[in-house]
Amino acid sequence: MFCDRAALARPGFGLTGENVAAVSEICRQLDGIPLAIELAAARVSALTVAQLAARLGNRFRLLTGGSRAALPRHRTLEAAIEWSHDLLSETEQVCFRRIAVFAGGCTIDAVEAVCPDDALPLEVVFETVTALIDRSLLTTEERSGSMRYGMLESIHQYALGRLAAAGEATAMHRRHMAWLLDLAGQADLAGPDQAAWLDLLEADRDNFRAGLEWSLTPAGPGAARARGVPPARPDPGVDRGRGVPPARPDPGADRGSVPPARPDPGADPGQPSAPAEHDPPLAGPDPVQALALAGALAPFWLVRGPIALARTALDAALAAVGPDADTRLRAIALDGAGQLAAVQADHDAQRGYQQESLAIWRELGDDVRVASTLSDLGSAAHFRGEYPLAQALHAEALELAERTGDAQQTGQALSGLGRLALHQGDLDRATAYYTQSMAKFAEIGDLRRATLILGNLGVVAINSGDLALAEQRLTKHLDNARRLGDHKLTSGALTNLGLVAHQAGDLDRAAGLHQQALELSEQLGDRRLAVVALGNLGLVAARRKNYPAAAQFHLRSLDLAESVGERRSVAEMLEELAAVESAAGNAARAATLFGASQAIRQDIGAPILGPDQARLNGARDAAAAALGEEAFSAAHQAGLRMSAEQAVALAKDGSWPPTTPAKPA
Repeated sequence: MFCDRAALARPGFGLTGENVAAVSEICRQLDGIPLAIELAAARVSALTVAQLAARLGNRFRLLTGGSRAALPRHRTLEAAIEWSHDLLSETEQVCFRRIAVFAGGCTIDAVEAVCPDDALPLEVVFETVTALIDRSLLTTEERSGSMRYGMLESIHQYALGRLAAAGEATAMHRRHMAWLLDLAGQADLAGPDQAAWLDLLEADRDNFRAGLEWSLTPAGPGAARARGVPPARPDPGVDRGRGVPPARPDPGADRGSVPPARPDPGADPGQPSAPAEHDPPLAGPDPVQALALAGALAPFWLVRGPIALARTALDAALAAVGPDADTRLRAIALDGAGQLAAVQADHDAQRGYQQESLAIWRELGDDVRVASTLSDLGSAAHFRGEYPLAQALHAEALELAERTGDAQQTGQALSGLGRLALHQGDLDRATAYYTQSMAKFAEIGDLRRATLILGNLGVVAINSGDLALAEQRLTKHLDNARRLGDHKLTSGALTNLGLVAHQAGDLDRAAGLHQQALELSEQLGDRRLAVVALGNLGLVAARRKNYPAAAQFHLRSLDLAESVGERRSVAEMLEELAAVESAAGNAARAATLFGASQAIRQDIGAPILGPDQARLNGARDAAAAALGEEAFSAAHQAGLRMSAEQAVALAKDGSWPPTTPAKPA
């Protein structure tokens, strides 16, 4: 239709490879409305389709005119919608414009919580919504037994204009924000209903974005996103509405390891009684509410992402309120920002956030929160290779958690100690810690954390050489992770199952699993997982004797490991590159890189684990045999004397610099 009408406005117009994307975008933005498409196509006489697509944000001014044969009321898109609007009753008009405060849709429960007052009594909300659906001003979508209402974007823009013209925008945004705070505060992401709660929050992702954006908007028109709140993205989720189990009283839900924020005590999640014009004169956007909401959403963002945009929102809220805001809300947000930074392996930023929050929790005397933050800081120390500090922090966290009787924090501290024991090569101690940790999480119904520990026990089984047990544990881990919609856990499970397939000799399956893990980690923004997946793809390529591809994968992994400060991963990639050099006949470089890797491992106390020992020892022995013992020792000693930076520079100056991304192994 667009092309036919455009050809009338500009003879010779047709669909080409160059303009097809812009034409598709125009039709998408106009919701496929025939009148809107016709009006847009008429503009190609003055604009290219790319220019037209870029200008559709102000569609009501752009799309005027159209077919001369159309009735006057249908000569502009705005007039067409206005004609339908004017046919509504006064109550229907009120409901129509107020529903526009929602972004990405809503349920009847949400409408009943936000929109009613004297002009729209609660008892008539449902029948009024039904009337708007009958008039095609609201769309509907049924999923999981619940109906969700939305507006086509053109209608949504018109309704927002009506909301502003009625003087109700500020009041509706305040009510919307109060509802969001109540919803986020109820979410129990550590209990048995966590999967349902994750889906519920996912369904309202755009509503959370809109609430944060409004609360952080400085006074004055046209200031949206001035403080850096991330823009909306397409929302694949749907509201589970009344199908979601109600929240239990929540003593502390998953924030990675920190309980969620409670709703702002000043916010009223119920039905407002005063109409918009009676709101207090200063009742505009409130960045303190944004801080409370962003802090409460951090556990959700940790599971569902996107991590970078979530950090942007938290940083914007922290900056907007400053250091003198409510200290508890600030500490919750700092913990959330720290955990998101940890996913990106930004350990310096994580420490900055969480050392500040730790000081606040100690001052407030909240031992559960202190234990939680200590566990997070222990993990940061671990990943930086500071094992003694990590041990001390996890031990202090465990002592506090056990003293307070908090099962979640006890499980978290035991998990940290288990991971430390694993990387120090003590598989029996790692198994004991992990088993105790998983029991604690199972005790409180925290499927996500129990699944995480089950995956870690799968890694222990890999390093113990029990591939059948590893496959069993990791398959269950993957099933649970997918049921939760947890991309981080799913990525970890995939690459660990890839290791099992690799050791079983199924290299095609191994490469496919590692590639899936890499793609998921990149979507999530989890650089630590990307380090692991790239390294594992390098192992597959090396097993196939494709040494140039193996070197490229390992060098990409090394680049990431160095950038995020993962010293153990730097050591691993240096020795994997040494093994590739040895296999390719570059024995002197192999000896030096083996020495450099050994120096880092000795410094942080991280031995080579499991089946890797025999494989790497074989590569080292091959290099020694090729060079002779004396020459090998000299090259190896040279590596031992190198700094990590010198060793990385040597590795990058090798035979196969990563000039192009490696192809799948």
